[in-house]
Amino acid sequence: MLERILPGSRISHIGSTAIKDIWAKPIVDILAETADIETARAGLEKAGWICMSESEKRMSFNKGYTPTGFAPEVFHLHLRFFGDNDEIFFCDYLNEHTEVAREYELLKLRF
Repeated sequence: MLERILPGSRISHIGSTAIKDIWAKPIVDILAETADIETARAGLEKAGWICMSESEKRMSFNKGYTPTGFAPEVFHLHLRFFGDNDEIFFCDYLNEHTEVAREYELLKLRF
């Protein structure tokens, strides 16, 4: 679905749910890299995504929150320009270093 809303964008699964064998909240984090943030924003909002924050170079959208709580599926979408994607390297590192991923999991569970 996101490929239709954001044609030409690079879409990546990031966040704790992208790291194998650790506990994660049931919220899927997505990174979408694009050349045209304003056009992407218009498409996302038309598809029901809610812009939660924005700066000159980044926007954050949510989908799956309701007035009574979470919907069965909840998503956070981080919209960035191409190349602004450090989260991908972080996930890759944790997936390659399971002992560090476990430490990250424990840290998340403490807070």
